[in-house]
Formats: sequence, C-alpha cells, structure tokens
Amino acid sequence: MCNNEMINNFERIIELCENEADKMQNAIGKAPSEYKSNIFSKCDTIQCKEINNKSILAEQSGIYFFVITNNTSLPNDFDGVKYGAKTNENFKEEALKEWDVFYLGKTEGSLDKRIKEHCVKSSTKTYSLKLDDKRRERLKEFLKVYMFTLNKEYQEYAKLILSTVESFLHGKCNPKIGSSRV
Repeated sequence: MCNNEMINNFERIIELCENEADKMQNAIGKAPSEYKSNIFSKCDTIQCKEINNKSILAEQSGIYFFVITNNTSLPNDFDGVKYGAKTNENFKEEALKEWDVFYLGKTEGSLDKRIKEHCVKSSTKTYSLKLDDKRRERLKEFLKVYMFTLNKEYQEYAKLILSTVESFLHGKCNPKIGSSRV
C-alpha cells in the first residue's frame, strides 16, 4: 500500500471514530435507545446502585460512561482514596449537575469485569473509581452507567478504535473525574 493510500485510510478511521464519539455523546441521557452504529452495538444502561457481583453486563470490550442522574456534590475526602480515580485538574466546582459525565473509560477486556472493578470489587492492582470505598459509596445513588460494546468484527482493531474514540470523548464531554486523554 502506498503512503497516500495509508494516509487516506488513517484519516477515514479518525473520521469514523470522531463520528462515533458524537453519536455516543448524543445517546447519553437523551436517547440511548436511538443509538445506531456499525462499529458498536446498542447503548446499554444500568443504575450504578444496581450493579453487584451477580450482575451480568457485556463481556466484550468497549467504551463506558458514568453519568450523574441528580444534582449532588463530591464527598470532602474524595481524592483521599488510595488508588482511586481523582478529580480532573480542570474540575473546580464541588457541585455535580444532572447529565454531567462523571467518568468515562474504555476496556479492551470485558466491560462486565471493568465496570465491577469500579463499583463493587476494586483492588489495588488497577486504577478505578473505587465506589465500594465508604467515602465514595453514596455516589452510586447518583450514577448511571452507559455501555457501548465494540462489535466482534472490530475486535482485532480494538486498541486503535477504543483509544481514538475515548480521546475524542474526553475532549467533548470533559469528565469530572480521571485524567484527560485529549
């Protein structure tokens, strides 16, 4: 393949990923049932407080969001949780508003496993929201999880697609927690 053809293909991939990020952003809170994509399956949602070790979520890789469902505020000692996700350096407010993107991420493994690491079984081996910590537990009442599963035919390109879409989403959604990927 010549360089021009490679550049054109790469530009097309970038454009597709940016379009996916726009579709995901529009689906959150407004119309998850209307989400349509050739790269990701439908948008699944679950209230954070309903997630437990017996919950069955998507087993494939994908993108996920934690979104605020009602106005609230962060606990005073939120950033004090060891190995826990910290407030974004651009987040100066204490108030969290309905529809704010609290956190977003990607996993090349299982969405089920990764989301449970955030909600019910955190460990010191991985960076997560650590919502099972007593100082953060009450936030589960105010969070809804949105999951976009990468279609199986794109799994070979998961790292490229997920990283690129996540980067666009960080720029568009400005999550309150976690480091920026822009």
